[in-house]
Amino acid sequence: MRKHRVLDPRMRCPRDNTKTAWFRLAVRRLMVFASVLVCAGSPAASAETAPLSEYQSIVRNYGPEDGFSQNDVSALLQGRDGYLWVGTFGGLVRFDGDKFTTLRAVRGNPARRDPTDTGGPGSNRIMALREDADGRIWIGTEDGGLSLYDRGRFRQLPICGGTCGVRALSPQVAGTLWVATDRGVFRIATDTLRAMPIRSQTTGVYADIAIAKDGRVYLTGPGKRMGVVAGEDIVPVPLPQGVTTAGQMAAVGDHIWIETDAGFYRFDPVQASWTLKPVEPILHLLESPDGLWISTQSGKLLRADPSGELRPFPGLPAMLVNAFWRDREGVLWIGSAEKGLWSVQASKAMLRNNVDNLLLFGGSARAVAGDGMGGTWLGFACGGIRHRLEDGTYETPRASIVSKNECITSLLHDTGGNLWIGTGYAGLLRIADGVKEAVPLKPGVFNLQIWQSDDGEYWLAADGHTFKVRKTDAGTFVLSQPVAALEGLTVRKMVAARKGGVWFVGDHGASRLDKDRIVERWTPEQGLSSRFARSLYEDSRGVLWIGTYGGGLNRIENGRITHYDESNGLFDDAVSCILADRSGHLWLGGNRGISVLPEAAQRGGKFETIPFAVSSGSVSFELNGGTQSACYQDAKGHLWFALVKGFAEIDPAKLDEVSTLRPKTHIERVASAGLKHDPLKTVVLDASVRPLEIEYTAINLTSPDQLSFRYRMSGVGPQWTDAGATRSIIFQNVPWGDHVFEVQARNRGGSWSPSATLRISRPIPWYQRQWLWPLVALLALLTLMWRTRERNPSGRHDARLSRITGRSSGDRK
Repeated sequence: MRKHRVLDPRMRCPRDNTKTAWFRLAVRRLMVFASVLVCAGSPAASAETAPLSEYQSIVRNYGPEDGFSQNDVSALLQGRDGYLWVGTFGGLVRFDGDKFTTLRAVRGNPARRDPTDTGGPGSNRIMALREDADGRIWIGTEDGGLSLYDRGRFRQLPICGGTCGVRALSPQVAGTLWVATDRGVFRIATDTLRAMPIRSQTTGVYADIAIAKDGRVYLTGPGKRMGVVAGEDIVPVPLPQGVTTAGQMAAVGDHIWIETDAGFYRFDPVQASWTLKPVEPILHLLESPDGLWISTQSGKLLRADPSGELRPFPGLPAMLVNAFWRDREGVLWIGSAEKGLWSVQASKAMLRNNVDNLLLFGGSARAVAGDGMGGTWLGFACGGIRHRLEDGTYETPRASIVSKNECITSLLHDTGGNLWIGTGYAGLLRIADGVKEAVPLKPGVFNLQIWQSDDGEYWLAADGHTFKVRKTDAGTFVLSQPVAALEGLTVRKMVAARKGGVWFVGDHGASRLDKDRIVERWTPEQGLSSRFARSLYEDSRGVLWIGTYGGGLNRIENGRITHYDESNGLFDDAVSCILADRSGHLWLGGNRGISVLPEAAQRGGKFETIPFAVSSGSVSFELNGGTQSACYQDAKGHLWFALVKGFAEIDPAKLDEVSTLRPKTHIERVASAGLKHDPLKTVVLDASVRPLEIEYTAINLTSPDQLSFRYRMSGVGPQWTDAGATRSIIFQNVPWGDHVFEVQARNRGGSWSPSATLRISRPIPWYQRQWLWPLVALLALLTLMWRTRERNPSGRHDARLSRITGRSSGDRK
């Protein structure tokens, strides 16, 4: 979260009306203004000194096209609910990875508000965010005091009349939260929400808080002041000689880091000792569970290692960083003063870009092959070749034989240790013992794909033709006549067939050639999903996998073909490379990046490919496929993929490190007939209400497109309904009675989350009660019987009965 300056040039500080304070303020403003000008014209400062990480970062900036229109981020926090909470000067913003929702201050008389209105923070100008042990979020504002967000509702706390400016919030310690405001320091009991002001004998305002490892509370403020809370008082802490102003603080480990007007110090609370650390002018100190981070006035972001050494963080443009947070997935979130919100995510794939910055077309990769000694040959589109040794360094002599402007189409390291190079303009080249030899080609032979079969034969495929490359008695190499059975087929890939012969994959599907005769063919006529085949893999059980460009993946077993595309489990309909790792997983390269098909899914389990390295932000993992050597597995078992920019090297063991966290699911909005309902309470529907709309979400901050949902409602059916990526449902007619709506979410390849639930009650009206109509029928029958009795009065009936009875008696006498 954000830590605040004592004398902040953006006026987020206690006001000092002295001429000296205003002079210092003006000087600080000029310093920041000058630093911004320097930043605006300079590249990322970190690139000068910091070595690139083995796994480069994926950097993304969120802007208006993403629904985030704020340029100035003041605070960041990921709550236990999973949301990323963003403090801005335009309200409190909530982000689930899919959309930004801005919660603004509510004006007007609270007594006249809609009871379903959850309210908003005390002000739109958010300064600080903290979460307590109960999952409640404390919100410090610049001019509206302190607010509390609890279970979907806001509550304004009465400290300083709800109109003061909050400068800093401490972490919760032993049920206590400390708040520094422009009207004093308050100690709040988080269980009772009772705020107690600290009546210090010293005058002035404290603007920053740090809690040492032993629980003692330290405060700093403008002027020559630093103090430690002792009971109900603040005891001064002596500053180092020459220090006249103590500013921001951050407690990390055993020390407290303090910015002063005489430099940056590390303070040991136990020894009461001060250590000066050289650093350029600081904008903010940023606390993090993994250490201390510092943003400078020149736009750099620095990180303090355990020894206290400050190192630049690479990969970011220069910016004034206000806020910082590392989420549960390890993603770094950065809020800037002028460039909005950023995310920095470590790539799971090592990126091998060009090494000399001289490559055309941004270093577009084209082919990769081993060198037989643990290293790799890398071929670039119109950028020549590079030789990367096993230790990661680059060797020049052999690579320099080929022009750096040469357009590479394929690479082959043959069984004799020689390197073959297919090019766009220089034809077919062979390098043996450091000597380059050009293999003569016939006119019109381009887009060369060179390959060696298990029997040692060389095959060369070009546009519409396929040749064998033979060695003459004189030791030179020549091309045979085109293979007649393959004429007209533009071959993209050649693979040894387990049943004998060679698979040729191209723009007419896949054909198996054995002894110059096609003995097996898979095209759309045989059921292949597309004629444009790009890749082929045959596993140990004889199952054939054929990847196509745009037609997805085909699985062929015992002559039966099954299609997979994005509609039934495939991540990308373009499958230009297929590699099997040592664990049996299949790795697929395509336009959207690199994904994995687990071994279990290949044997009849649920088919679902898992994205592993996906294009995002500043990094593209789009495969530059369609060549014989676009992907390769080296001696260490690492997988290499030629990308539109550079190469990706993947350690398959990293698959086990992919997060299996289940997403947190929430019901965000419930409405019926234009009326909003509180999703935290039982939704009671009127008898006349029919459509009920429910909006839900789940948290995946960086890859929301990997989420899928399912739901069910008691009384409607016990089975789950697959909702795919849809985040809302409309029930046209909710049945009578009490129901529970459940929704779950999962990340692609993961398990389902616990349910988010909504209780719904639609009381049956009196005229729909089951007992009503039998009762009505009974009453009608009784009424009919009564009316019948009225037509035969009881007096006449009794008289008639007496006459009949009397006559019978007389006859007996």
